[in-house]
Amino acid sequence: LWGWNLAAGGLAAAALTAVCIAWVSGRRRVAEDTAIGVVFTGMFAAGVLLMSRTRSYRDLSHMLFGNVLGVTTQDLY
Repeated sequence: LWGWNLAAGGLAAAALTAVCIAWVSGRRRVAEDTAIGVVFTGMFAAGVLLMSRTRSYRDLSHMLFGNVLGVTTQDLY
């Protein structure tokens, strides 16, 4: 988004997500599956917020949601 490598940003977001899930599920009142749902929803919301704030020539919604037109016949096999 700021000219950084997308793979490095994805790796950092995955590590942050794992740490947040471990922290939230470490509390006695929250089950692990609930922590996963809450953190994934929060990270998705953060992605939508970043996507709406960034002026880019890339269509970032394809990175967030995927692009069905990018699937080839080889991918289906």
